[in-house]
Amino acid sequence: MLKIIVLGGLVAVSLLISAGEARGQAGQLTPQSATQAAPPASISPLELRQFAQVLKQLEAIELEMQRKMALVIQKEGLSPQRFIEIDQQLQNPFSPSAAEVTEGEREQYKAARVKIEEIIQETKPRQERAVIAQGLELQRFAQIGQRVNQDRALQQRVQQMLGK
Repeated sequence: MLKIIVLGGLVAVSLLISAGEARGQAGQLTPQSATQAAPPASISPLELRQFAQVLKQLEAIELEMQRKMALVIQKEGLSPQRFIEIDQQLQNPFSPSAAEVTEGEREQYKAARVKIEEIIQETKPRQERAVIAQGLELQRFAQIGQRVNQDRALQQRVQQMLGK
């Protein structure tokens, strides 16, 4: 469970960083540099607490975003499962397990996809503020996340802080 939360947090940070690049902000990191930076040798107890607090906030933001996405998909006339199937089929049209997609479904999918992208773009600033509000820079948050993913003892400490 913790790995999912940490990975979700890292994905959120990567999205934030790429959003910064898209806005052309100077000094922003590339997703590769944030996720490939060498993990820090040590993480202070304060940083670990900050990291855990950010994860709690990102989890809540992520759940709200997923709820909004599911509503959009349903309003467009698709089930979330069918939306995923269509997405997979469009990503790999030659897959033997690819389900046929009708023209109507393709249009529903496209309309939902546009709205989902809008939801993601609206959510990115909230995710960024959650990281910064806890006193961490985006790159440092990503570094700590990498270290936590690699260190079982740190994972356990973060789980305790999260009450899991």
